[in-house]
Amino acid sequence: MLPLSRKTRPVSPVLADSTSWVRSPESGIVIPRVELGSRVTEGDVLAVIGDPVSDKEALVKAPFDGIIIGQSKLPLAHEGDALFNVAAFKSVSRAENRVEEFAAVHGA
Repeated sequence: MLPLSRKTRPVSPVLADSTSWVRSPESGIVIPRVELGSRVTEGDVLAVIGDPVSDKEALVKAPFDGIIIGQSKLPLAHEGDALFNVAAFKSVSRAENRVEEFAAVHGA
């Protein structure tokens, strides 16, 4: 028999109102500025796309307030590639607290 599991408090999920992939405006080397689970506000720089041939750089900015729930880990991007998945919530701070609780419990 398995031992009785310890009692856990009921889970109350936080549902995103919407999500959107932020895409690369240019082709080049991706230098991320945020991490998975980060809270972002509209206009925050998510990454810099550097052109390896010139000094040209393109900024990838958050289109709205939310939390990063998905991220490409590829070092290179082509124009239009999906880089960050941003989720919008009614209460971004409540959702952020849930992400932090999850990370603390699961050691993420």
